Amino acid sequence: MEQGVSSKSSALRFVIILGIVSMCADATYEGARSITGAYLGILGASGSVVGLVAGFGELIGYCFRLVIGYLSDSSRQYWKITTLGYFINTAAVPLLAPFQFYCWLTGKHKSKIITSIFLAIEKNW
Repeated sequence: MEQGVSSKSSALRFVIILGIVSMCADATYEGARSITGAYLGILGASGSVVGLVAGFGELIGYCFRLVIGYLSDSSRQYWKITTLGYFINTAAVPLLAPFQFYCWLTGKHKSKIITSIFLAIEKNW
């Protein structure tokens, strides 16, 4: 009986922790999605570029889900892949800041490309 209580406690703790991680990932994801167009516009992207980045990101996302689903099933490493996905999702948007600062500091005008790549990565996980 003692082990059953411990197992329920561990399961509850796991569900709560995963819920908190999911909440943080959703905040990052939804926050980035709401400002994607405006952010690319500030960087000088046209409406066509914004639409292309959004549409291409969705296309890559659907293809990537198919590949990752197959990889997950065949390797049976569900939690490692899930953890990697949450990590990438929550890291992609905050990593925009140092890369944008680098572009501004060095005078390289590749910020639209870098932003588009990071937003596509964030959208796909």
